Amino acid sequence: MALAQSGCPLCGCRAPHPDGRALPYPLTLAVDWLLEHYGDASIGVASMAAAAQVSVRQLQALCHTHLDTTPGQLIREVRLHQARRALLAAHPVRDAVRETIRDIAAGVGYLSPSNFGAQYSAYYSEAPSTTLRRAQHSTPPDPPADPPPDPA
Repeated sequence: MALAQSGCPLCGCRAPHPDGRALPYPLTLAVDWLLEHYGDASIGVASMAAAAQVSVRQLQALCHTHLDTTPGQLIREVRLHQARRALLAAHPVRDAVRETIRDIAAGVGYLSPSNFGAQYSAYYSEAPSTTLRRAQHSTPPDPPADPPPDPA
């Protein structure tokens, strides 16, 4: 797995990430595993290291050297990036914003919506509800279900 220069290698978003060098195989295993399991609230650094077939300390060193982060921060960032993608793609019905955010938070592995909101706000400098509302206003409305009758 090589880091994409145009976007995040972890979730496909457009966030800036390291320079484009290929990741070492154990780190590739860890990232691939994380992308498959980020929604499981019970995962942690130890399970990620086991998936990569390295010790926790080795995983920490790999993350620091190649991604300039810690494994715990990597898990958080992947979850937050996936949540942002989901928020930007969501189309909640009116007055269901809170439920939509709660469902997205749970879907990316957060047990506590308030913890999710605090981490999301700290990372993106806006509340999840702001992202969701901005996404709602930037998407064109759905076409009518039934086209108007042909006047002919």
